[in-house]
Amino acid sequence: MLVADYKFINDTDVLPSFNPEFIISEYIDENLENNIVHRKIYADVLPTHIGFTGITNLIECGYLALDNVTTLTQAFSECKNLQLIDGTDWNVSGITTFDMTFCYCTNLTDIIGIENWNTANLGNGNSRALVATFGFCSSLKTINLSNWEVNYTISCNSTFTTCTQVTEIFLPKKFSPINILAMFQNCNSLVEIHGLERITHLTSGSNRRTFENCHS
Repeated sequence: MLVADYKFINDTDVLPSFNPEFIISEYIDENLENNIVHRKIYADVLPTHIGFTGITNLIECGYLALDNVTTLTQAFSECKNLQLIDGTDWNVSGITTFDMTFCYCTNLTDIIGIENWNTANLGNGNSRALVATFGFCSSLKTINLSNWEVNYTISCNSTFTTCTQVTEIFLPKKFSPINILAMFQNCNSLVEIHGLERITHLTSGSNRRTFENCHS
Protein backbone atom coordinates (compact mmCIF):
# COMPACT_ATOMS: atom_id res chain seq x y z
CA MET A 1 0.00 0.00 0.00
CA LEU A 2 1.09 3.57 -0.65
CA VAL A 3 2.63 5.20 2.42
CA ALA A 4 4.24 8.40 1.12
CA ASP A 5 4.34 10.38 -2.11
CA TYR A 6 6.76 13.32 -2.38
CA LYS A 7 9.29 15.17 -4.52
CA PHE A 8 12.82 16.27 -3.68
CA ILE A 9 15.91 17.81 -5.20
CA ASN A 10 18.30 14.96 -5.92
CA ASP A 11 21.44 16.29 -4.26
CA THR A 12 21.05 13.92 -1.31
CA ASP A 13 18.64 11.03 -0.87
CA VAL A 14 15.40 11.66 1.02
CA LEU A 15 13.61 9.13 3.18
CA PRO A 16 11.17 10.23 5.87
CA SER A 17 11.65 8.98 9.41
CA PHE A 18 9.31 6.19 10.49
CA ASN A 19 8.71 4.30 13.72
CA PRO A 20 11.66 1.91 14.36
CA GLU A 21 9.85 -1.31 13.50
CA PHE A 22 8.42 0.02 10.22
CA ILE A 23 9.68 -1.74 7.08
CA ILE A 24 9.51 -0.29 3.58
CA SER A 25 8.44 -2.87 0.99
CA GLU A 26 9.69 -0.85 -1.96
CA TYR A 27 9.98 2.65 -3.29
CA ILE A 28 9.61 3.78 -6.87
CA ASP A 29 11.44 6.81 -8.22
CA GLU A 30 10.61 8.88 -11.28
CA ASN A 31 13.34 11.24 -12.44
CA LEU A 32 11.89 14.59 -13.49
CA GLU A 33 13.48 17.69 -15.02
CA ASN A 34 15.80 19.97 -13.07
CA ASN A 35 17.23 17.13 -10.98
CA ILE A 36 13.89 16.48 -9.26
CA VAL A 37 12.90 13.00 -8.06
CA HIS A 38 9.27 11.96 -7.55
CA ARG A 39 9.24 9.11 -5.03
CA LYS A 40 6.46 6.79 -3.86
CA ILE A 41 7.01 4.54 -0.84
CA TYR A 42 5.05 1.33 -0.31
CA ALA A 43 4.70 -0.97 2.70
CA ASP A 44 2.60 -3.88 3.91
CA VAL A 45 1.84 -2.25 7.28
CA LEU A 46 0.92 1.36 8.01
CA PRO A 47 3.41 3.46 10.02
CA THR A 48 2.66 4.93 13.44
CA HIS A 49 5.16 7.74 12.88
CA ILE A 50 6.20 9.66 9.79
CA GLY A 51 8.12 12.90 9.43
CA PHE A 52 10.53 14.91 7.29
CA THR A 53 12.00 17.14 10.01
CA GLY A 54 14.90 19.25 8.77
CA ILE A 55 15.05 17.75 5.27
CA THR A 56 15.94 20.84 3.28
CA ASN A 57 15.77 19.34 -0.23
CA LEU A 58 12.13 18.24 0.10
CA ILE A 59 10.08 20.43 -2.26
CA GLU A 60 6.61 18.83 -2.45
CA CYS A 61 4.62 16.37 -0.35
CA GLY A 62 1.49 14.61 -1.51
CA TYR A 63 -0.22 11.63 0.06
CA LEU A 64 0.84 10.40 3.51
CA ALA A 65 -0.65 7.32 5.20
CA LEU A 66 -1.56 8.86 8.56
CA ASP A 67 -4.31 6.45 9.60
CA ASN A 68 -2.28 5.08 12.56
CA VAL A 69 -0.31 8.26 13.31
CA THR A 70 -1.27 10.30 16.39
CA THR A 71 1.24 13.16 16.34
CA LEU A 72 2.70 15.39 13.67
CA THR A 73 5.00 17.28 16.03
CA GLN A 74 7.68 18.99 13.91
CA ALA A 75 6.83 16.69 11.00
CA PHE A 76 7.95 19.27 8.42
CA SER A 77 9.81 21.67 10.69
CA GLU A 78 12.72 23.42 8.95
CA CYS A 79 11.94 21.95 5.53
CA LYS A 80 13.06 25.27 4.13
CA ASN A 81 12.64 24.45 0.43
CA LEU A 82 9.25 22.80 0.78
CA GLN A 83 6.87 24.70 -1.51
CA LEU A 84 3.65 22.69 -1.70
CA ILE A 85 1.72 20.17 0.36
CA ASP A 86 -1.30 18.38 -1.06
CA GLY A 87 -3.15 17.20 2.02
CA THR A 88 -6.40 16.54 0.20
CA ASP A 89 -6.46 12.84 1.09
CA TRP A 90 -4.73 13.02 4.47
CA ASN A 91 -6.58 11.23 7.25
CA VAL A 92 -5.68 13.33 10.28
CA SER A 93 -8.64 12.22 12.38
CA GLY A 94 -6.33 10.49 14.90
CA ILE A 95 -3.85 13.36 15.18
CA THR A 96 -3.70 14.96 18.64
CA THR A 97 -1.13 17.69 17.94
CA PHE A 98 0.21 19.86 15.14
CA ASP A 99 2.86 21.28 17.47
CA MET A 100 5.40 23.06 15.19
CA THR A 101 4.33 20.85 12.26
CA PHE A 102 5.16 23.40 9.54
CA CYS A 103 7.38 25.71 11.59
CA TYR A 104 10.18 27.37 9.58
CA CYS A 105 8.85 26.15 6.23
CA THR A 106 9.80 29.52 4.83
CA ASN A 107 9.07 28.72 1.15
CA LEU A 108 5.76 26.91 1.70
CA THR A 109 3.10 28.68 -0.40
CA ASP A 110 0.10 26.34 -0.13
CA ILE A 111 -1.35 23.43 1.85
CA ILE A 112 -4.08 22.08 -0.39
CA GLY A 113 -7.14 20.68 1.37
CA ILE A 114 -6.18 21.80 4.87
CA GLU A 115 -9.51 23.58 5.39
CA ASN A 116 -11.36 20.24 5.33
CA TRP A 117 -9.18 18.22 7.68
CA ASN A 118 -11.01 16.22 10.34
CA THR A 119 -9.45 17.53 13.56
CA ALA A 120 -11.79 15.83 16.01
CA ASN A 121 -8.92 14.52 18.20
CA LEU A 122 -6.73 17.61 18.12
CA GLY A 123 -5.75 18.41 21.72
CA ASN A 124 -6.81 15.03 23.07
CA GLY A 125 -4.26 14.49 25.84
CA ASN A 126 -1.93 17.13 24.40
CA SER A 127 -2.84 20.79 24.80
CA ARG A 128 0.12 21.88 22.61
CA ALA A 129 -2.08 21.15 19.63
CA LEU A 130 -1.42 24.38 17.72
CA VAL A 131 1.80 25.73 19.23
CA ALA A 132 3.82 27.46 16.46
CA THR A 133 2.14 25.20 13.89
CA PHE A 134 2.64 27.71 11.07
CA GLY A 135 5.36 29.75 12.77
CA PHE A 136 7.71 31.49 10.33
CA CYS A 137 5.85 30.21 7.25
CA SER A 138 6.75 33.48 5.60
CA SER A 139 5.43 32.60 2.11
CA LEU A 140 1.88 31.57 3.04
CA LYS A 141 -0.69 34.21 2.06
CA THR A 142 -3.90 32.59 3.30
CA ILE A 143 -4.43 30.05 6.08
CA ASN A 144 -7.88 28.50 6.05
CA LEU A 145 -8.89 26.33 9.01
CA SER A 146 -12.57 27.25 8.61
CA ASN A 147 -14.05 23.74 8.75
CA TRP A 148 -11.94 22.47 11.62
CA GLU A 149 -13.73 21.28 14.74
CA VAL A 150 -11.48 21.03 17.79
CA ASN A 151 -13.18 19.26 20.68
CA TYR A 152 -10.46 19.74 23.31
CA THR A 153 -8.83 22.66 25.07
CA ILE A 154 -5.69 23.71 23.25
CA SER A 155 -2.83 26.19 23.34
CA CYS A 156 -2.44 28.53 20.38
CA ASN A 157 0.86 30.01 21.51
CA SER A 158 2.62 31.49 18.44
CA THR A 159 0.39 29.55 16.04
CA PHE A 160 0.88 32.00 13.15
CA THR A 161 3.85 33.98 14.41
CA THR A 162 5.94 35.68 11.70
CA CYS A 163 3.77 34.60 8.79
CA THR A 164 4.88 37.84 7.21
CA GLN A 165 2.99 37.51 3.90
CA VAL A 166 -0.31 36.14 5.20
CA THR A 167 -3.18 38.57 4.59
CA GLU A 168 -6.15 36.48 5.73
CA ILE A 169 -6.62 33.81 8.39
CA PHE A 170 -9.74 31.68 8.92
CA LEU A 171 -9.87 30.21 12.43
CA PRO A 172 -11.62 26.89 13.23
CA LYS A 173 -15.40 27.00 13.43
CA LYS A 174 -15.15 25.21 16.76
CA PHE A 175 -12.25 25.48 19.22
CA SER A 176 -11.44 26.52 22.78
CA PRO A 177 -7.99 28.06 23.06
CA ILE A 178 -6.78 28.93 26.54
CA ASN A 179 -3.58 30.54 25.34
CA ILE A 180 -3.04 32.95 22.44
CA LEU A 181 0.38 34.28 23.41
CA ALA A 182 1.99 35.82 20.31
CA MET A 183 -0.60 34.01 18.20
CA PHE A 184 -0.42 36.53 15.31
CA GLN A 185 2.86 38.19 16.27
CA ASN A 186 4.80 39.76 13.37
CA CYS A 187 2.04 39.02 10.84
CA ASN A 188 2.70 42.45 9.42
CA SER A 189 0.65 41.92 6.23
CA LEU A 190 -2.38 40.44 8.00
CA VAL A 191 -5.55 42.36 7.12
CA GLU A 192 -8.39 40.13 8.30
CA ILE A 193 -9.02 37.36 10.83
CA HIS A 194 -12.25 35.37 10.56
CA GLY A 195 -13.66 33.72 13.69
CA LEU A 196 -11.82 35.77 16.32
CA GLU A 197 -15.08 36.09 18.26
CA ARG A 198 -14.90 32.37 19.08
CA ILE A 199 -11.96 32.95 21.44
CA THR A 200 -13.83 33.28 24.73
CA HIS A 201 -12.10 31.30 27.50
CA LEU A 202 -8.56 32.52 28.02
CA THR A 203 -6.54 32.00 31.15
CA SER A 204 -5.19 35.08 32.89
CA GLY A 205 -2.33 36.78 31.02
CA SER A 206 -2.49 34.42 28.07
CA ASN A 207 -3.00 37.09 25.41
CA ARG A 208 0.30 38.93 25.61
CA ARG A 209 1.88 40.01 22.29
CA THR A 210 -1.06 38.50 20.40
CA PHE A 211 -1.09 41.20 17.71
CA GLU A 212 2.41 42.59 18.16
CA ASN A 213 3.72 44.15 14.92
CA CYS A 214 0.48 43.49 13.03
CA HIS A 215 0.84 46.76 11.14
CA SER A 216 -1.84 46.04 8.54
